[in-house]
Amino acid sequence: MKIATINISTPYKVTVIPTQMRFSLKRDLFEYEGQKLCEIQYEILAEKYTQMVPKLDENGQPVLKSGKPVLEEQQFDFTSPVLYHTDSKVIPFELYLLIESYRASKSEESLVLINQALQGFIFEGSLANFKLAVTNVQ
Repeated sequence: MKIATINISTPYKVTVIPTQMRFSLKRDLFEYEGQKLCEIQYEILAEKYTQMVPKLDENGQPVLKSGKPVLEEQQFDFTSPVLYHTDSKVIPFELYLLIESYRASKSEESLVLINQALQGFIFEGSLANFKLAVTNVQ
């Protein structure tokens, strides 16, 4: 694959929406200070983004206010998922087993327990306020 550097003369910003997390076991069961732990490698991907676009009336024409288009926020899909963040994290081995159990059973009760456990999944740096909640595990 060839790499080309591009120059964008007009800055372009979009807000990405993280929608997917991939993970794999990096380090199997180990004990630390009496706790059973494991380490996962994970990637958080964004499949959607938001952008401010002109609001359209029922005829498909831009809605104007004081001669300027009224903007509204809309969500769009990326052509392919965009990598948002990647890292590794030590988690309780019990949580890993619970996730694997949910993958086999698809139990709603297990999903609730997973999301309760993820409240302790603390992110740092630029993701400091990011809260992880799971709706499905494949």
